[in-house]
Amino acid sequence: MRLLDLSLTSWRNLATCVVTPGSSINVFHGDNAQGKTNLIEAIFYVASLRTFRPGRISQLTRWGSPGFRLKARAEVEDRTMTLEVGMGEGARRLQVDGAPVESTEEYFGGFNVVLFTPEHLALVRGEPSGRRSFVDRALFNVNAIHLRVVRRYNRILRERNALVKQSHAGPVDLVWLEALDEQLAQAGAALVMRRLELLEELKPILARVHDELTGGGKTLRLGYRARGLAEILGKQQLQLDEGVWTALLGEALRRRRSEDLRRGFTGIGPHADDVNLVLDDRPARLAASQGEARTIVLALKLAEVLWIHDHRTEPPVLLLDDMGSELDGGRRQVLFDYISQMQCQTFVTTVDRQWVMDGEKNKYFQIVDGEVMDSAEGGF
Repeated sequence: MRLLDLSLTSWRNLATCVVTPGSSINVFHGDNAQGKTNLIEAIFYVASLRTFRPGRISQLTRWGSPGFRLKARAEVEDRTMTLEVGMGEGARRLQVDGAPVESTEEYFGGFNVVLFTPEHLALVRGEPSGRRSFVDRALFNVNAIHLRVVRRYNRILRERNALVKQSHAGPVDLVWLEALDEQLAQAGAALVMRRLELLEELKPILARVHDELTGGGKTLRLGYRARGLAEILGKQQLQLDEGVWTALLGEALRRRRSEDLRRGFTGIGPHADDVNLVLDDRPARLAASQGEARTIVLALKLAEVLWIHDHRTEPPVLLLDDMGSELDGGRRQVLFDYISQMQCQTFVTTVDRQWVMDGEKNKYFQIVDGEVMDSAEGGF
């Protein structure tokens, strides 16, 4: 899987350009605030229809322009596909292979990317929502139907939250609440089972990658914490089938109903669960140093690449933003040695191109004030 070329018009500070990357490591270098991260963001957006930075969707368009356009040609499992996203007059337009598509599910066709940015360090010490998103994003990369599972759960959750919030103004329809609890338990069980299956497959991959990145020593393990059920389940949760999960979630929702009505929101379910990262039998958020936290996040991302490769027969595209500021020389060397072994197309942004290990297949681009220019390949 690889990106063959990308054309951009009025994306962030990038006016108009066409980028033709190499099949190995592509290095985008230049001073700060020139547009390096904008380019990585464009690749991520055309693959996922999402941005990884905060702000309004209108801010994606270059100042003074009526809209933006992104067009990517990608090679996916020996076929070439074209993905196009346009935004203008408040509407987004999607095309696949030149034909308009109406829904995002029609748009997604297997061009997958895995992203690392400095903000992903919050996976170790940040809120559970980031770790849940990591798991759900990996599942979506392998099977776009997972998006439908998440959307169904979130739709039912919004309905239940709206209903229990009404209790602050008067009595609620308890028959409807019971029906929503049953639907939420079923949808939640399907979501939890998918997450557990992924984590079970990811555990040995992550342990191996972390060990190779660090040279051994401390061990890294994954776990899943079902909020409100962890004490009941203990270590048996991975052996439970979807029917048992449905019954457990339904019972938990009923037991917590009075508290949810008092607080006005649903406090239990997959939307409140967490993924545990354990470093040498201690929570990584407490035990990991800053350097160890960086390595843990990189291990998670590389393990995701390998897991997707196992399921899709080819590795996804890897996006690494601002690597120089996050890793010392030794860790950078180990990282790029590892990436070379994985043979996945990689895009790297950096202030100093010397921070990226040189390679015969590397391709270099310099970005200056929103303009992307090829620079010499190899050597410094």
